[in-house]
Amino acid sequence: MLPRHAFLVWLVAQQKLLTQDRLQRFGMVQVNVCYLCGVEEEDHEHIFFQCQYSELCRSKISQWCKVELPRQHCIAWWLHWRARSTCKKKVVAMILANFMAMIWWCRNRSRVDGLMMRPEMVVSLICNEVIVRVGQCRISSRHRNTQLWLDEICNGRMVMVTTP
Repeated sequence: MLPRHAFLVWLVAQQKLLTQDRLQRFGMVQVNVCYLCGVEEEDHEHIFFQCQYSELCRSKISQWCKVELPRQHCIAWWLHWRARSTCKKKVVAMILANFMAMIWWCRNRSRVDGLMMRPEMVVSLICNEVIVRVGQCRISSRHRNTQLWLDEICNGRMVMVTTP
């Protein structure tokens, strides 16, 4: 996992990102609306686990890696789960951290530039990043099922989604 992703996950776990709800409490913004969906109020739980935009990305990534990523704010559980240090868990931790970093980047890009990246592109970027990182780290497993899973996700069998 990249250090910047680990730091972002830590900020999310501490609920210290400057989300709209926090900025509103500090008196820095008047209106609290999610920059990703434009419907709900923005807070940590919403951005990463409840927003329509991030839910679409999360479900497609879960489909690609064949592991159900969490649907609610359970970072403490995830950090504990990750600490068990099996190969698959390290890769899933990398996927989740990558997902959170990309969602936050998309949110900031929308807030600053007014540009929104399509969820299909977000999923593709996350999958490609994970494939490259796993390849660079030469992650392998002694367990046959885990090695087959790694080979499957690293052989470029990515889900290229299209919105209905």
